[in-house]
Amino acid sequence: MAGKKISFIKFCKRYRFLFLLISLLSLILIAPLFQGVVPLPLLLDIFITGIFLSALYAISKKTQRLPLAIILLLPVITGMWVTYFVHIPYLRLVSDCCAILFFAFAIILLLSSLLRENEITLDVIYGAIAVFLLMALMWAFMFDVIETIRPGSFQVTASPLHGTRVHFVYYSFVTITTVGYGDILPVTLSARAFSIVEMVVGQVYLVVLVARLVGINITQSMDKKS
Repeated sequence: MAGKKISFIKFCKRYRFLFLLISLLSLILIAPLFQGVVPLPLLLDIFITGIFLSALYAISKKTQRLPLAIILLLPVITGMWVTYFVHIPYLRLVSDCCAILFFAFAIILLLSSLLRENEITLDVIYGAIAVFLLMALMWAFMFDVIETIRPGSFQVTASPLHGTRVHFVYYSFVTITTVGYGDILPVTLSARAFSIVEMVVGQVYLVVLVARLVGINITQSMDKKS
């Protein structure tokens, strides 16, 4: 029994990025299955809270940066859940702004860790995918803040926004992959500018990361042959 416990702990330490990737994919694939059973804003916040905690665990390897990450995350979680019980003006907006800072901080730490890797492992691949999805989620919060500050920045052709960020999560993933279905449109200049930045950052990330992983793979292959 103790051996299994030690093995599980080693597994958790070895695959830190896997839990973050699972939580991100759960938001995309599993959350819609509970629509109608749980109110959509509450359902989204539950899964996003899981993503926050998974991201915190993923960066916990850098213990010297962990206190700053916790300081950034506390107002996010507090603001996200307190608004369900007490109405405080702009609390949700402050929470979203802190969430953007936390995402940016986590992405920088995770990306720097990935770029320093000299060997391609499963966890490195999990981390590369997780960072890309985390970037998309960060931009979803950014678009939500823009819409909150300047209502009408985005136009949804199918249905109104209903005050939930679910549309922005969808729009962000569509934008960062440059698919652009056109069912959600940035109307104001600021919304369009941030959308362009997300598209460029997303493509640059893919190009740089793929080049990095290919370079590491070639180096590994040459080392094995020699």
